[in-house]
Amino acid sequence: MKTCSSLLFAVLGIGLLACDTRPPERGDGLAPVLPALDLGRGRSAVSSPLSSDNAGDEEDGSAAATCVEWVTEEESYDPASGEFVYRYSCPIGGDIAVSETRGVDDGAGNGEYTTTYSMRDGSVVVWTYSYLVEADGCTQHIQGSSSNGETFAASYVYQANGETMAHEVWTLAEGVYTIDGTYFSDDRFIGSEQFEDPATPASPDWSLEYAENADGSFSQVVSGMFDGWQTDYSYQVAADGSAGYDFRYDLLTSPAVPDYAGHFDYSADGSGVGSYRQLFDDGSTLDVVDSFTSDGHVTESWRFDDATTELELDQEGALSYQPDGSGHGTIVFHLADGSSETCQITVNGDGTIVIDDCG
Repeated sequence: MKTCSSLLFAVLGIGLLACDTRPPERGDGLAPVLPALDLGRGRSAVSSPLSSDNAGDEEDGSAAATCVEWVTEEESYDPASGEFVYRYSCPIGGDIAVSETRGVDDGAGNGEYTTTYSMRDGSVVVWTYSYLVEADGCTQHIQGSSSNGETFAASYVYQANGETMAHEVWTLAEGVYTIDGTYFSDDRFIGSEQFEDPATPASPDWSLEYAENADGSFSQVVSGMFDGWQTDYSYQVAADGSAGYDFRYDLLTSPAVPDYAGHFDYSADGSGVGSYRQLFDDGSTLDVVDSFTSDGHVTESWRFDDATTELELDQEGALSYQPDGSGHGTIVFHLADGSSETCQITVNGDGTIVIDDCG
């Protein structure tokens, strides 16, 4: 039976979903304006139906139902009858306790099989598949449906050089995932994925361009709507593990376009530097520069230009954070008469901020 490796779409970009979306504090006089988003220091992922890290549940179609470590219980194939059995158990992590596939193949790429997932909560999910090969011997079609009413449809074109052209459509409870691209003989994938949630007006809700290179480097370009934010970012990871990240976040209910935009660079050890600009609805801007070490120390500086004043620079400041989130620094308030006032800032581990000792 011809099979195709499933697609890993772990989007490593730093998404807005993990951020505090409250705007920085605004006000007149000496009211401070501080950076509110950890845009460069948190990571999140776009949900995807497939994960090639988990043998045995390649066609489960559920990102939540993956196993940390599969144990092979049985792998058998009878060439005389074409019957095959694949049984795996999952002692560590995941929602699936046992995955068992039973089917029959005619030796020419046609057949059918049923995969039964016994879940840890006692429930059972059954996927039933059929597959056939066209007369050219190179094009295979797969149809599947689950006991939960979800479906899978795919077409694969197997080429002489070991590459496989793929078109996959997963219709799951949360929406429809469509994947198009090329699987290479070394399990790399170059292509695209998009997700449609029928309960939202966005179409698609998000899309992803993905490319894995032979040297281990890869890139991703993501565009989508997440909790009222139009999110666009690109993420490039070099073979040595270093990475570059460009992003643009726009809150659709805000007149500012975009609300945030910036760039970060990361070293392989997790340290990095970057900057972003926040645009306020009245045209004011907050420019933030971050540098952070692999052990969690962060240095952050910012400059705030209030569009409602004649000053070119209204406030500026700098903070040094410890790994526990606490920090200390200063903020400078520039006044209309040309003078300035400097205050001390203390950030406690619980997130509370104290500004005092001004002079």
